[in-house]
Amino acid sequence: MGKKSVAGGKSSNERAWRRLVNHSRRDPLFVGWALGEYGTAHGLTDEQVLEWLECRPDRRDQLALCRMPDSEDSTCFVKSEHWALSVRAMRGLPTVVC
Repeated sequence: MGKKSVAGGKSSNERAWRRLVNHSRRDPLFVGWALGEYGTAHGLTDEQVLEWLECRPDRRDQLALCRMPDSEDSTCFVKSEHWALSVRAMRGLPTVVC
């Protein structure tokens, strides 16, 4: 059980996690940025984007911290498939691909 700081009542780990998640929403290298851009372009809230993805709300931060696939990389398709499997896992769906 971690100590709580006096100021704000949050541990340093919680504050660091929040900073990482907030950074992911501003950096195009992360899925958090893409989700925000998609939501803005389509007039959707974060919750509506997650619902559209069928992603549980408690997995939002983990999803935001995922890196976007590198389109210049020859293995981009494999990485995209891995990303799709990760989203399926977060949604609680089977991750076996036939």
